[in-house]
Amino acid sequence: MKAQQLAGAVLAGLLVFGVTACSKDDAEEAGENVSEMTEDAMEATGDAVDDIGDAIEDGAHDTRQWGEDVMHDAEQAGEDAMHEAEQAREDAEHEAEQAADDLED
Repeated sequence: MKAQQLAGAVLAGLLVFGVTACSKDDAEEAGENVSEMTEDAMEATGDAVDDIGDAIEDGAHDTRQWGEDVMHDAEQAGEDAMHEAEQAREDAEHEAEQAADDLED
C-alpha cells in the first residue's frame, strides 16, 4: 500500500513540475496548434458534408435517369408487341382470305 502511495506522490509531483515547467510561449504555441487543428477539422467536416451532398445529388440523378430509361424501354416493348400483334393479325387475315380463295376454286 505504501508503494502505491509513494508512486502516486511521485507521479503527482512530476505532473505539477511538468505543468509549472511549461513556459508562457509553450502554452501559447499549444493554444495556436489547437486552434489550427480545430480549423482543419472544421474544414474537413465541411468538405465531407459537401461530398455527401454531391453523392446524394448524383444518386438522385442516376435514379431519375434509370426510371426514365425503364419507362422508355417499357414503352418501346409495348409498341413492339402491338406491332407484332398487328402483323400476326394481318398474316392470319391474309391466310384466311387465301384459304377462302382456295376453297372457291
